Amino acid sequence: MGSRTSGHPRPAISHQWRSLRLGSVRGRRRVRRDPGSTLLVHTSATAYTSGMNLPVQQMQPGIRWPAPSRPLLGRAREVAELHTLVAQRGVRLLTLTGPGGVGKTRLAVELCTALPDAVFVSLVGTSSPQRALEEICRALGREVGDDPFDSVCVMVGESACLLVLDNVEQLLSLGPPLMALLERCPRLQLVLTSRHPLRVAPEQEYPVAPLALPSAADPDAPSLHLLLASSAPTTPDELDAARELCRRLDGLPLALELASARLRLLSPRQLLARLNLALLECRPSPETHHHSLHAVLDSSAALLSEEERRVFLRLGVFAGSCTVEAAEDVAQAPLGSLEALLEHSLLQRDGERLWMLNTVHEYAHAHLRAGPEWEETQARQARWMLARSREAELALRGPEGHHWVQRLHDEQPNVRLALGWSLGHDLALGLELAGTLALFWASHGYLHEAVDWLDQVLDAQAFEAQLPGPPPTTAQQTALAKALGGRGGCAIYSGDFAAAEGFLRRALTLWQGVRHVRGELSVLNNLGIVCRRLGRPQEAEAYLRGALPLAQQSVEPLLEAAIHNGLGTLALGRLEPAVAAEHFSAHLTLRRQLGDREGEAAALGNLAHALLEAGDYDRAERLHHDALRVARELGDVRTEGIERYGLGFVAIRRGQWDSARTQLLASLQLSLEHGHAPNTATALFGLSCCLAVQQPRAAAWVYGALERLHRQLGLEPDAVERQDAGRHLAPAERRLGPEVWREALARGHALPLETLLADVAALPLTDAPDPALSGLGLTGRELELLRLLAQGYTDKKLAALLRITPRTVSTHLSHIYAKLGVRTRTQAARFALDHQLD
Repeated sequence: MGSRTSGHPRPAISHQWRSLRLGSVRGRRRVRRDPGSTLLVHTSATAYTSGMNLPVQQMQPGIRWPAPSRPLLGRAREVAELHTLVAQRGVRLLTLTGPGGVGKTRLAVELCTALPDAVFVSLVGTSSPQRALEEICRALGREVGDDPFDSVCVMVGESACLLVLDNVEQLLSLGPPLMALLERCPRLQLVLTSRHPLRVAPEQEYPVAPLALPSAADPDAPSLHLLLASSAPTTPDELDAARELCRRLDGLPLALELASARLRLLSPRQLLARLNLALLECRPSPETHHHSLHAVLDSSAALLSEEERRVFLRLGVFAGSCTVEAAEDVAQAPLGSLEALLEHSLLQRDGERLWMLNTVHEYAHAHLRAGPEWEETQARQARWMLARSREAELALRGPEGHHWVQRLHDEQPNVRLALGWSLGHDLALGLELAGTLALFWASHGYLHEAVDWLDQVLDAQAFEAQLPGPPPTTAQQTALAKALGGRGGCAIYSGDFAAAEGFLRRALTLWQGVRHVRGELSVLNNLGIVCRRLGRPQEAEAYLRGALPLAQQSVEPLLEAAIHNGLGTLALGRLEPAVAAEHFSAHLTLRRQLGDREGEAAALGNLAHALLEAGDYDRAERLHHDALRVARELGDVRTEGIERYGLGFVAIRRGQWDSARTQLLASLQLSLEHGHAPNTATALFGLSCCLAVQQPRAAAWVYGALERLHRQLGLEPDAVERQDAGRHLAPAERRLGPEVWREALARGHALPLETLLADVAALPLTDAPDPALSGLGLTGRELELLRLLAQGYTDKKLAALLRITPRTVSTHLSHIYAKLGVRTRTQAARFALDHQLD
């Protein structure tokens, strides 16, 4: 049930601009990389779970499917036929159909093991085509972008890929999006398992039949081998009874495996007698296969003790897998009972998680739901999930955070179950659970789902508040504040700062009313982010300055770190890199003390940003590389994209145009793959600056694409971006002239992004503009100043642009003159023009 998937090789950029559509989350409005938004947990795992009912092997290169627990018996013909069909590239959609327990999933897994480009995706518990596409994104090892359909298309592109989608029968409306995927991805093939075909035009159905039964012509048929895998009859009569068992079980592999487990205790003749009785007691079913499988499950349950049977049925409450601790608490299961269920093959184990085969789970769930313990077991499951979410909220930012990331991915089916239950039974629980998980959801590929759940519980609370009744308790107010804060955080993550402010102000009032310091601090920090992004830096500063001593007095190092980060970002916006570096250094120290490696990577990158603005290019580059290394160790692709942008801008400041383009295109590809519009805008801006010197017309194309995105997001560039635009793009505009510049911008407005990026990637750019410069010993700052000098800047303008004093400008110019062997400003400018430094 819990699945773990490995990363998938990234395809080349093949992305249409519509991947930046806003989807169901309103108003994406962040325009550039936002080092102050530390409410966001950067992605820390390349493994995602899909809540499937089979275990998936630990993440290793090339392993992306469930690990079979035993060899496949009696299916050589089917496996060969499936391989032949898949090898025919004309077969784009192949559906394995058959009743539950016939072995469709096991055949699909066997198919995967021989195909290196196969990716297994379980759709157990998936409620809609949109959620199915999100599960495919996660199985491919990528975050879910704004549009999951486009995200899958970008990930697959034109590469050969086989997607195996398991348990499609509850999603018969999945046909149209799958057809669209096949149209967009010419080398994609789909293999589905389902109890029913999709009945769409290109589908080829492959009915999976039960195993062959013993007969006079074949007394040792495959079904008999499977039944006797764990035992061997000692007499001809017992062997005959075993053959009759195969016939009574219709050759269904699941029924045979369950019966095989019974043969450790009973002889074939004894088991046959019990099965005959169970078949007589079974309610009539229109499907013979279902009838026999139900009978063998009844027979298996009858062999359990009363306590073991209760535990077995209670385990049916879980959606997907669960931990042993959850089974002990929710199902009130002694370890001995769990061991017995494992021995009877009614329960499976994968690492630390327990799971059931789909049909076994359906049986347990149906019987639990029909019995007297259903409501109480559901309530225990929801309370358990809330307790774990509280525990995870604190642990995620500590040294064990990466373990909790994987665990929360595994628990998502159970989270959904608990939230669904809460809407009709315990709204306060749902409010707190959704609010507690909002940050994890938003930063690990569940943003759309986070917004959906938070809106549902908040709408339900608003309706309930209108009904007559007693005033809300402190616990209810706390739960509501948690949900409002989480919803505000999701709005910040998606760039809807105006909406975020409304949610956060309501949350702040509630936190202050119940005197909850941690909640108040969290909201104050986030309001600082919102006000800064809405162009109210003084108000943002007031929020953060007021929160910092409260965090220090309350010993809240995580929130203190976030507040320092916000103050550093405000200092950068005031063009005070030295002050920013002080705050970012404090931020980094606190993250390291907490053992928060994700936070450490973000802090390193933000400090590098400040050092870059201060002119310390070498140290900025080292810190960006350090942050990139940590991000890659954690599988944090979002931070990887941000740090590649940072390295690209270091290269720009040094005049290393081709190196800068390489880093910025890599950053852009990552942001496009994950549908992260703010990072896309940042990378486009950097790319336009990179092209401005040697390819000014292309710089205008890219900036035109950026303007289009700016309009879509609804915000203007911030102060630092405007400063960089003046430094890099204004000279390019002057060189082209206003009319040509406007024409180039218009082309960027209209050109598909895929075409634009392909054109930009092919343009000639050179690092170190002239080999003659390499031996002169010019520093990065001196190269930058020399380039600006060639553009006609006065000492006063140079000082303002580089944020240094006029005296420092004079000192730099003296060093430049000496290294170039010239005496005057005009001679230095001529040297720069001759060596293409303008």
